[in-house]
Amino acid sequence: MDEATRRALENVRALELKPCPRCGAANWIAEQQSLLVSGPAARFVIPPPHVPALLLTCTKCGFLSYHSVKVLNGGELDGGGEEE
Repeated sequence: MDEATRRALENVRALELKPCPRCGAANWIAEQQSLLVSGPAARFVIPPPHVPALLLTCTKCGFLSYHSVKVLNGGELDGGGEEE
């Protein structure tokens, strides 16, 4: 897990995670993810645009909850699709 994602996880823990909205369990596991952002078909970019994300998964029912690493670390989304 990279440093920005580690900080994001610490920030999520400080928010006192709520129980799973689907099953009510309070056990989550966290993973670093990078969500690809699709754009116009004519625009092909390498590497493709992405959003660094923290994925929380309920260990009882498998409910997935994605969170922006940038926002969790106090940043704001710029609407451009890519984050640094």
